[in-house]
Amino acid sequence: MAALKAFRFWFAAHWQQRLAAWILVCGTSGALVSTVPVAMLAQAYGWRMCFVLAAGLLLACSAYLWLALPRDEEEAASKHAATKPQGERDQGYREIFASRFLRGAMPSLVLFQGGFLALQTLWAGPWMTQVLKLNASDTAQALMLFNAALLLGFLWLGWAAPKIAARGWDGPKVMRLAALLTLLTEAAMIYFLQSWAWVFWLLLAAISTVFTLLQTEVALSFPARLGGRAYTGSNLLLFGGVFFLQWGFGALIDAAGLLGATTVQSFQIAMALLMVLQVLSLLPLRSQAAKS
Repeated sequence: MAALKAFRFWFAAHWQQRLAAWILVCGTSGALVSTVPVAMLAQAYGWRMCFVLAAGLLLACSAYLWLALPRDEEEAASKHAATKPQGERDQGYREIFASRFLRGAMPSLVLFQGGFLALQTLWAGPWMTQVLKLNASDTAQALMLFNAALLLGFLWLGWAAPKIAARGWDGPKVMRLAALLTLLTEAAMIYFLQSWAWVFWLLLAAISTVFTLLQTEVALSFPARLGGRAYTGSNLLLFGGVFFLQWGFGALIDAAGLLGATTVQSFQIAMALLMVLQVLSLLPLRSQAAKS
């Protein structure tokens, strides 16, 4: 959130979607490294060395950010606080959550972007092993390609975001198109159960990157001084939804199994119900112009 707030302060509005995509390229690179490369490192040197290396890299990055970044954003925030009329109360997150645009956009962001994150972080592996019957080695390779598709998707989005905006496609319009492609892909995942069907997960990963455009547009609908708070508020709702969907997907699988469904059928039922919620989440989505 700190990086996105800093981008809002340092760069013009038309740069925000590209920068958001590029920072997610960095995050996805970490997810990519955490698959086969980390497994190979752990096999050679043990998990303790993996964690020591990760801690050292985090410490080095923290030191670099502390020493290298300019302080102008912090100074501007302090000046704004000092110039506020005495007695004026900060509305806090009330101003963020009162936005009609945010309230209209968040259901689709939670169900589509959050739904993808729930699948990516918890259920992609079990789907491949229990539904597609892949072994552990093939699943690890498929997940590495899955994260590679996500990385390439964000790289493409960083290049394409300004061109999409120049054509007059706002976040909600792009969201509806990406939602349609997502639903078609998820339907194919339910229908095709052959071992090669893991390729649909690559397609799902690439499509999901587009949802970032709507989340950035939600933040841009607020004044720049509220950029950090807008990102934090929307992500609070988004990741709260992710945690619920992670649990809910598993609860649906268990419930279907108790009713007599097989493991494969239970996964299919859970995915189908997620799709129903995703369709309903598009109903309140509306467009709104960004604020400077």
